[in-house]
Amino acid sequence: MAANQFDTLTDTRTMADLTIGGQITPSALVANTNDYDPPHAPVAGVICISSTSAVDLTGLAAPDYPLVRHLINTGSFTVSIVRESLASSAANRFQMGGASHDLLPGQGAALYYHLGISRWILMHESVTSSASSSEVCITRAITSNLTIASGTTCIQRDTSIDAGVEVFIDSTGEMFLL
Repeated sequence: MAANQFDTLTDTRTMADLTIGGQITPSALVANTNDYDPPHAPVAGVICISSTSAVDLTGLAAPDYPLVRHLINTGSFTVSIVRESLASSAANRFQMGGASHDLLPGQGAALYYHLGISRWILMHESVTSSASSSEVCITRAITSNLTIASGTTCIQRDTSIDAGVEVFIDSTGEMFLL
């Protein structure tokens, strides 16, 4: 088995081990997009997407190993993550519990690539009441008090929060602990 391949039945790594670091902001989507594979995606844990109008995203390039990837809509239009669309290759499709998912401006979604079924699975979706673009912070450890403002998504790569430190999350702020 190659170094970057894993047995999905015996792999015991944490979610942080399954997340690649880095953030990319590729060019805006200009039409419905199949088999999305933006530049530098293999090294990005966060993809900040935007579009020039409301569009459908029917697939995301599949990795060769289990992976958690976050999509954050930083644009002004809805990007619909389409469930099981035949427009994308089978291995690049999204598997969700029910219908497709609309990623509104300022919202994010965490996706997990499952090798056993060769699909992206929606793990978590953010909910915001604001239609404005969000700010994104990425941190490894919190060593002093932190306030996550409304419309801000904070992604923490481990659960290290120093003793006595408080984290405040405003009404439409959110935090992912990986």
